[in-house]
Amino acid sequence: MKTFVARAKKVHDPTFEEYTTLLFQFFAAVRSLNPDGWGDPKSTYYKARVLRALIRLLTDIALNAKSLDGLTALKLLETLRKIDPATLSEEIIRAAQGTAGVTDLYQTMKHQVFA
Repeated sequence: MKTFVARAKKVHDPTFEEYTTLLFQFFAAVRSLNPDGWGDPKSTYYKARVLRALIRLLTDIALNAKSLDGLTALKLLETLRKIDPATLSEEIIRAAQGTAGVTDLYQTMKHQVFA
């Protein structure tokens, strides 16, 4: 989150309310990817490593946006749907160890979203 705030500040200089709104929109979009699995640690998008990688991805999405106001939950959901859930399988997540693993997950997601 600290990296997200620092990088977004350089490009958009958002207010506290804009940060808060964007994060609400982002987590609403992530929850919409699998509403039945939200809160379930076995759910694809609820795993800690996946959420950490998704927050890194949010930084890139925000930096590529013309304004943060355009990043609605629906727009973020469209973007996040480009991620293939099969690349976030239990086996792949288990193999992604530590910070390097989160970075690998992030790179995979980034390639899928921005390809």
